[in-house]
Amino acid sequence: MWESLAKIFTSSHSLEVLLFLVIIIFMIMFFSGKGWFRFKGQKLQIGSDERERNIIRQQVETAHIFLMSLEPKIEELGKEDYDSYLTKYCLERAFDEVVNWITFNHISNEEHYVSNKQLKLTSLMYSLGIKEQYRTPEFKDRMDRWIKELIQSLVEIRRAYS
Repeated sequence: MWESLAKIFTSSHSLEVLLFLVIIIFMIMFFSGKGWFRFKGQKLQIGSDERERNIIRQQVETAHIFLMSLEPKIEELGKEDYDSYLTKYCLERAFDEVVNWITFNHISNEEHYVSNKQLKLTSLMYSLGIKEQYRTPEFKDRMDRWIKELIQSLVEIRRAYS
């Protein structure tokens, strides 16, 4: 290998080979900085994950704002016997679950995916000891609608950055 490289660099074409290598290195550096080119091997990564980080950051912020904005809506439904600490705890647990969805990066608008996530979050909320007034079919329908809205907004964020 070293002998072949020595022959190439000592031949009359050495300037062209060197110029070609410089152009290739420059193109890799330029395109990887713009996010147009990305290579990821076992030990080497060329390119930027900035676009993916921006998507995840926007999705996490959107999920947090959306879920925390549900607290007044839930409070309005349970005026006589409302527990703000339990509600905040439940919303934080739901947020943790949504962050897991975002981390695994497979959020979809498909009906079976949405219904699966609705069932999972509803089961999580019921396991946290919420009061009977929040276990009604009407409240479950509201939770399902909220979860569907959240999933749709997360999918839209991914589309906007793609």
